[in-house]
Amino acid sequence: SEIELWKIFEDNIPNYDYYGSTIIDEKGWARIKENLSNYSECIQIAILEINEWVEYAIKKYKCISILGI
Repeated sequence: SEIELWKIFEDNIPNYDYYGSTIIDEKGWARIKENLSNYSECIQIAILEINEWVEYAIKKYKCISILGI
């Protein structure tokens, strides 16, 4: 089944583009983590699973990009 991960991005990243590319910076990622408890357990697990990589990438490159469908 689909976990609908897009919901956490749509709610926490102002310029989130479901169909395109979205930049997430340190503030955006912090906002996602700050509000994580408001989402399903599946979404929480997915975000926590990628957290180490995202934090590394943001530290090194200042942001990450996610691509919509």
